[in-house]
Amino acid sequence: MKAVVLFSGGKDSTAALHYAYFGGLDVKGLCIAKPMEDSLYFHYPYTEVAVLLAQLMGFNYYYDEVSDDINSIKNFIKNCVDSFGADYIIAGVLRSDFQRVRLEYIAWLLGKKLLAPLWGVNPVAHLYNLYRMGIRFIIVKSMARGIPPQIVGKELDLEDIEELVIASSEYKFNPAFEGGEAETLVTKAPLMKRKLITRGEVKVLSDEVLNYFIIHYEIV
Repeated sequence: MKAVVLFSGGKDSTAALHYAYFGGLDVKGLCIAKPMEDSLYFHYPYTEVAVLLAQLMGFNYYYDEVSDDINSIKNFIKNCVDSFGADYIIAGVLRSDFQRVRLEYIAWLLGKKLLAPLWGVNPVAHLYNLYRMGIRFIIVKSMARGIPPQIVGKELDLEDIEELVIASSEYKFNPAFEGGEAETLVTKAPLMKRKLITRGEVKVLSDEVLNYFIIHYEIV
């Protein structure tokens, strides 16, 4: 079963990749989009780092610019699928019908099948599962009231996850960020041969928006 993974370098696409790979799928390559800012479909920040993560995990990749226009997305996915001769498209969607339905439609148009191994997962359980799997990540953009500002730009440990879960209950946001509350970047994962280390600074852009600007990153 040859598959490609829609990969952003964020926590969910990385988890979906691991579930697919260790679940026995033949992952032929990763589809890495360079989207417009604030895309509704694709992870925007640091797509160039996603390319580096693909290399660290030993996967080939297809990298191209894409807009939120459905035809642009279809052409991007088609080119990626055709590049690797895949029959399955793996996506890291958790609960967003907006994304899942459109991706399923595109897969149908291409004569392929969409697999979403994380679909329907409990968001709190998902965060703890990521930690148990050995997937570590940083928040690179926070866009929801209540996300603790001190954890932005920091590799989250168990205490940070617990703090995030408590805050999500109080402020009523999705702790797994499925509603676009934040963007993440993976720093460590079982398939990664080495770890990503970043240095940067957090800037407050508004009452609810914080950006972690990466000044330097290295592999150790």
